[in-house]
Amino acid sequence: MSPLKLQWKRFGSNFSRRFEHILLHTAGLVSAALYFYLSLLSRQDNPVELPVFYSLLGGVWLLLLGLLYFYFKSGYTPKLKTLLIWALIFRLAGLVAEPVYEDDYYRFLWDGWVFSETGNPYGVAPIQYFSNRDIPHEMAHALERVNNPDVPTIYGPTLQIVFLLSHWVAPGSLTVLKLFFLFFDLSLLILMARFVKPRNLLFFAWCPLLIFETFFNAHPDIVGVALLAGACFCGMNRRISWAVAFCAAAASVKLIALLALPFLLSRGSRIKGVALFILVFGLLHAPFLIHGGMAEFDGLLTFSKYWEFNSAIYGALAMILKPEIAKPICLVLILTGLGLLWIRWQKSEKSTPPLDSAFGILFLCSPVINPWYLLWLAPFAAMRPRFWSLAALIVVSLSYLTGMNLGDHSLGNFEHPLWVRPVEFGIIAAALVLDVVNKDRAKIHDLGGTT
Repeated sequence: MSPLKLQWKRFGSNFSRRFEHILLHTAGLVSAALYFYLSLLSRQDNPVELPVFYSLLGGVWLLLLGLLYFYFKSGYTPKLKTLLIWALIFRLAGLVAEPVYEDDYYRFLWDGWVFSETGNPYGVAPIQYFSNRDIPHEMAHALERVNNPDVPTIYGPTLQIVFLLSHWVAPGSLTVLKLFFLFFDLSLLILMARFVKPRNLLFFAWCPLLIFETFFNAHPDIVGVALLAGACFCGMNRRISWAVAFCAAAASVKLIALLALPFLLSRGSRIKGVALFILVFGLLHAPFLIHGGMAEFDGLLTFSKYWEFNSAIYGALAMILKPEIAKPICLVLILTGLGLLWIRWQKSEKSTPPLDSAFGILFLCSPVINPWYLLWLAPFAAMRPRFWSLAALIVVSLSYLTGMNLGDHSLGNFEHPLWVRPVEFGIIAAALVLDVVNKDRAKIHDLGGTT
């Protein structure tokens, strides 16, 4: 090659790298501006208007999707340090924000105080404290705003420990509670950086659903998500004991983490693994059982018996059949789907368990699909990119279009307009079809994958 051509090639390569670097910073800067603007709006007296909310959330999704598409086409690998710095800036916007359309965090603050005072947050329902005049002012403020105060807390022991630690640091402080969530989130980011390609990490670290639900709305699922992802990575490295222990801790956040256990035990001693799971799970629950018993399962029973929100298959069946018939059918569908998925994975040689598909099956048949539930899907969707999982993470936020948020008195507080669920699940179904019929699957996988 002539010196002139060589020089021109080097110039083109340097220009391309510089352009890609500028593109990443530009997307980060614009996304940060959108997040901080939403944070500013959240601190106003009036609720954030839905068109503005969806414009801002849609904007950051479009920027992320644009970056992912560019990296898919160009093969460029974003710099790990750069994408993590911007990810942290996005999270800072959420740390200084007030929750949008959500008030669950009052229960978390309340549970921390009850745990600190009585040693057992499962003792009584919040409503039984309404006549108590000795409650500190900051906790009385939270008590007045706890939703469903007649129902005992449904949050597991792992979360209760986090709520207690947050209360000890600063009683009634939402910001401190979010900082604890940030610890688990950053731990997961650091862990994923060791196992997945930067393009996959970009998808997870910049995921708008994760940032909004965890740091704006202070939902604590990231604690369980981090523990379960840790279990998955330990399992991939044949550290089965650690994998099972982390899974037990995650299941003590939400029982849905149990669905990962069969996959984690597939490549190790199952009897020993089950025994270890029971031991760790029991140790986390034992202090509460000894200290006055647990009402966790009472709250879960009430929740599972009466609550329905944004459901797909269950919602359709409940319109035709009675709920008491629809729920067993959905349970059978979940168990059958997970069983077939497990058998298929057993026959493969893949080390990464298909937890994205497992959670997809669970949520598809669940009576309740809150947006933050899909955070359990997010890290596994980043490890195994699919159109359907990406679509689900995007469109689940349509569930905020409820009668209460719309100010539509013809609808119940948590009721959706008739078009919302067909659009939401129609988009997911179309993305799933695209995954099935796509013959060039390798190109999708090239978006990332485990290293």
